[in-house]
Amino acid sequence: CTQQDAEMSILRIENASLNEELRLMRENINHCQEQQRRLRKNYD
Repeated sequence: CTQQDAEMSILRIENASLNEELRLMRENINHCQEQQRRLRKNYD
């Protein structure tokens, strides 16, 4: 396998883990927003 192939597969792996982190962050944000909405409802 050539140098370029190796670099491409490393990039692919890094990309996959970044996508996973992004997904987790988004879920976290959604969760926080849900909690805030619930808190606001309780105060009304």
